[in-house]
Amino acid sequence: MEMANCPECNQLFIKDKHEICPQCYQKDAEAYKELTSLIKEKPSIPLNEAFDQLDISSDTFLRWRRNGRI
Repeated sequence: MEMANCPECNQLFIKDKHEICPQCYQKDAEAYKELTSLIKEKPSIPLNEAFDQLDISSDTFLRWRRNGRI
C-alpha cells in the first residue's frame, strides 16, 4: 500500500484507485453531480462559467479531464 498526500487538502492517505483522499473524493463526486445537473438545466452554458458558478478549481477540471469524466 502506498501512502500519499492528497493534492487537494495535503492530508496523508492510503492511495488506492483514487489520486485524492476519501474526503476530497466525496466532495469531488458532489461537485461533479452539481456540474452535470447545471449542464442539464443550461446546456449552452460555457464550462468556464459553470466552473466559476460552482467554484470548481482548474485542478479539479484537469483531473476530471485526465480521468475521462469530461
